[in-house]
Amino acid sequence: MRRISSLPPDPPDFAETAGPTSRPPPGTPNVLRFGRHTMWFEPPDLYVISLDGILRAEEILRMKELTRDRYMQASYVLNLIHLNSVGIPSPDTRKVAASDPGRAIPQVFAFVGGSFATRVVTSVVLRAANLIRPGMMTFELFDDEVEARAWIAERRREILEGSSSAPP
Repeated sequence: MRRISSLPPDPPDFAETAGPTSRPPPGTPNVLRFGRHTMWFEPPDLYVISLDGILRAEEILRMKELTRDRYMQASYVLNLIHLNSVGIPSPDTRKVAASDPGRAIPQVFAFVGGSFATRVVTSVVLRAANLIRPGMMTFELFDDEVEARAWIAERRREILEGSSSAPP
């Protein structure tokens, strides 16, 4: 009888290596590229970010720098972020992502795709960031972009209804 000394290796995690599922619509102005990552703005208020590979701290800083003007004028920020081909970021990258949340305005993040490990790290980073400004950051993880966009639309409606009923 032959003895099996080890189990076969796990199959590759294709959620980490598949290409991004979202691309900017043809003719989209101001498509920003950060290394292999892509970001664009969909009026009236949505940033869409497609991550492709490992996200580095300097890429996050560059994204923040190039969107600072719009961010400083906004009363809220909505983000749709595709994680389908992103790897686990370094501790430095996670620190940059969780730090300096900027102005105290509502920020909404809908994440689409990603492996279990990527989702866990994303959740931990955002929970840490939310400790800095409690209640200002809302996020959810989705398997499907359609569901994510519907959730964003609901958060937008809640934010806009809340701001119209707030005292001056």
